[in-house]
Amino acid sequence: MNRPMQHARTPEEREKPTAPEVGSVARDAARDEVGEVMEVQEGRIFLRPLGGGREWDALPEDIEQLTAWEEHRARDTAARARGRGMPR
Repeated sequence: MNRPMQHARTPEEREKPTAPEVGSVARDAARDEVGEVMEVQEGRIFLRPLGGGREWDALPEDIEQLTAWEEHRARDTAARARGRGMPR
């Protein structure tokens, strides 16, 4: 299967973090917390714990986007915790 070639990214593009999409799951490295992206504004990303709870904001450079497997695992862990009546 032929795939279209991707252009090489410039140094500026490599340094600039890409903002996660609203509804995706991301890790805030500064807090070592995983949450669902609720809102993206200039200079801030707002996340909420997967099991519910208080929203917090993070700097874009502290946000790590999760792989599909990591996101699945985080959502599954939160669902299991809710089933056990745990806060997260």
